Amino acid sequence: MLVELFDYVWGTVLWQLYNLTGDATWRGAAQNWTRGLANMQREWALQHDFGFVYLPSFYEEFQATGSEAARRQLLAAAEASAWAFNPKTGSLRTFEGWEPPGGTSLNKQVVIIDFMMNIELLMVGAALGGPRSWLDAGPQDWVDMAVSHARQVAKNHIRPDNSTYHVVE
Repeated sequence: MLVELFDYVWGTVLWQLYNLTGDATWRGAAQNWTRGLANMQREWALQHDFGFVYLPSFYEEFQATGSEAARRQLLAAAEASAWAFNPKTGSLRTFEGWEPPGGTSLNKQVVIIDFMMNIELLMVGAALGGPRSWLDAGPQDWVDMAVSHARQVAKNHIRPDNSTYHVVE
C-alpha cells in the first residue's frame, strides 16, 4: 500500500518542482509520471483511491499547464466517482457489490473515511464543467453529491471525542 500511495503522490512532487523552478526537465518528468496513471478510473477496484490518484497528478498538471488531456482525465475520474453516489443514503459507496452483514435494503453499503478525498475530485470535476442532473434519482450535480457525502460522514463517522471511524456500514 505504501508503494501505491507513493506512486500516486509522486506526481505532485514533480509538478511542484516544475512550478517552483520553471525547469522543463521537471515538467517532462511530471508529465511522464502523470501519463502512467491515465485511465485508472476504469479500474473499479481503485475507486476508493481516485482522489489520491487524480488530484496530485492530473489536477496539478491541469493547474500548471491547462492541459485538455488532464482536464478530460479529471472529468472521467469525477464521473466514475459520481457513479458511486447512492441517493438513498446520500453518500458514496466505497466498495461496489459488497454488502455488509445484516445490511438493509436501504443501506447495503460501506463508507470509508478515505472517500473524503474523492469529494474534492467531485468539486474539481464540477468546476471543470461536470454535468448536472444526470442521475435517474433527480437533479443531483457533483457538488450536491460531495456536500451530501460530507454531511453523512460528519454525521456517521465522527465519534463524540472527534476521532473517526474508518469504516461505517
